[in-house]
Amino acid sequence: MKKEFGRLFRIFIGNLLQASGSVFFVIPAGFITGGMTGVALVLNHFVEVPVTVLVVALSAVFLVFGFFALGKEFALHSLACTIMYPLCFNLLSLVQERVGMLTEDPALNALCAALCYGIGIGTIMKEGAASGGLDTIAVLLNRKAGVSMSKSLNAIEILTMLPQAFYSSKQSILCGVLIAVGYSMLVDTVIARGKSMIQIEILSPEYEKINETILTRFDRGTTLIHVEGGFKRGESFEIQTVVRPREFFAIKQAVLEIDPSAFVIVGNVSEVDGRGFTMRKNASEGKKRNG
Repeated sequence: MKKEFGRLFRIFIGNLLQASGSVFFVIPAGFITGGMTGVALVLNHFVEVPVTVLVVALSAVFLVFGFFALGKEFALHSLACTIMYPLCFNLLSLVQERVGMLTEDPALNALCAALCYGIGIGTIMKEGAASGGLDTIAVLLNRKAGVSMSKSLNAIEILTMLPQAFYSSKQSILCGVLIAVGYSMLVDTVIARGKSMIQIEILSPEYEKINETILTRFDRGTTLIHVEGGFKRGESFEIQTVVRPREFFAIKQAVLEIDPSAFVIVGNVSEVDGRGFTMRKNASEGKKRNG
């Protein structure tokens, strides 16, 4: 229950940030926007139906679509977004009426909007939900086809903003496009935050001592890969391990203390699943190894 409450709270914060981007920066500056709000704005231009009503109706359609395409849990958390976003939007609108426009600089408005949208939507998607609209398509493409969410969001934003370009100013169009590109790139960064790891490959004649140090001192798993030198054709073992960024420098220093001439290869890994990362370590195995 506590874990689920924390997840819903983070989804709420994501919706609060997303609503802030619209209320404080996009709408006052008169920028075009994409996604579900963009579709609602286009429909509102032709039919006299409030944007809020159109957003709720369209969100309901994609909520049903998300239920059948992505499952019950996804739909439930998207339902939470469908409720949270209008609530945040209305409350922040009351605040905006009192404080007025925060800045009249188009570039600053665009930057702040991109940050609010990127961090907000990224936070929502990281929790396994969508913002209750066309973002459902981006999540579906990512899960089923491995398509980057930033690319999907870019395409969705551009397609929903195109109709608005026919009746908007050039500045509004340009800023809207910049916001869409900027926030969709930021989404991937937010989602990857906390999941990215560092892969280390170590070649050294002292591989046994280094391997034991990583296992016992840092409690990290390793893999020994049989290798053969390309020049002298000597046989040895390469140590391969994956660690968290905060552990990297300590492990590297320990390796160099054992063998200052060790050949160390370092690479970034976007995500790691398994024991010790997304699963708890087996305590009995750890005791046996250290004993």
